[in-house]
Amino acid sequence: MIRLANYKENFKNYIAGKKYDYDVLKEGRGFDTNFLLPTSINEKADKTLADNNIFRRYGTIMPLSAGAGTIYIVKENGKAKFVAEEDLLPTDSDSEERIKIVIHKVGSIAKLNENFIHDAGFDVENYISTKFAKRFAKAEEDAIINGSGDNEPKGILNYDIGKAESSLSYDSLVSLYFSLNKDYRDDAIFVMSDEVMMKVRLITDSNGRPIFDISTNTIFGKKVEVTNNIADGTVLFGDFSYLWFVIRKPLAVSVLEEIYAVNGNIGYKGTEYIDAHLTDVNAVKALVIHTEE
Repeated sequence: MIRLANYKENFKNYIAGKKYDYDVLKEGRGFDTNFLLPTSINEKADKTLADNNIFRRYGTIMPLSAGAGTIYIVKENGKAKFVAEEDLLPTDSDSEERIKIVIHKVGSIAKLNENFIHDAGFDVENYISTKFAKRFAKAEEDAIINGSGDNEPKGILNYDIGKAESSLSYDSLVSLYFSLNKDYRDDAIFVMSDEVMMKVRLITDSNGRPIFDISTNTIFGKKVEVTNNIADGTVLFGDFSYLWFVIRKPLAVSVLEEIYAVNGNIGYKGTEYIDAHLTDVNAVKALVIHTEE
């Protein structure tokens, strides 16, 4: 994001097809041809991205100033103990792990009618920070769940997380809950599709009480997040703070005028550079649902 004086005014004029000062605008140009969003627009775009990508809300956001490289994580294996005043303190080392960061490019082009953009009632700034940004959130979330690791982040489902196969039932959800080590359970949430959520709302315990608490949006006291980026046959349960979401360059935009002018359109090209890693495979468990025949 850019805080330079006059940058916001020039950026707004640029995306609205009005006169702007390139010498000011170029301060926001990164290693591609796009321009970073001014602070106020970037904050609104960040809210859109977080509202539409579960893992921007529950994951650990890691801004990265350099390009691809290595980051280090520390796993908490050490313990503290009670000791007598004259005894030596226990010495215990936490383990370290290196994670290779590969920066992936996410991009999209939106074409809008030129007359529509120049209409006084159309807020192009709002469009960029909401509807356009939402495209990126959905792409991020899909890759974080399902990604192959080839030109996109490796998805959670492609890590060696614990997976159990069963029909969707009270017992299978209880088993999923307790399959996650209690050390990860405090901040754990459920992630499922809308279709699975509909079925879960019909499940009751042995006393006939629904296991889904509609007043708190929880199962067994744990928050439920719904996304259609996860298959209808899978439920995730875990502490997603162990999912590191690496941002090398946030959403940036440039205007494409000439290429679409013949049809009376203006293009908006957006890119961002990110990566994501599940830093502890023990932090997430999955229920793979099968249908009993």
